[in-house]
Amino acid sequence: MLPQPRPWRSSALMAPTWQAIVPELVEKKDVKSAVALNSLGINIARSIGPAVGGVLLAWSAPP
Repeated sequence: MLPQPRPWRSSALMAPTWQAIVPELVEKKDVKSAVALNSLGINIARSIGPAVGGVLLAWSAPP
């Protein structure tokens, strides 16, 4: 039997990585806003991604 995926492992490693690169991409005065926008994007993807996947799966499943 295959081991169950543990999503908290990937997010625990990726979230700090994404947030650490933000200051390299924006000016110092915009860091707070950029981190907030980055977090918003991640949370939207977490909620919309599975919903879109479910719709596609339901649409493509045989009757």
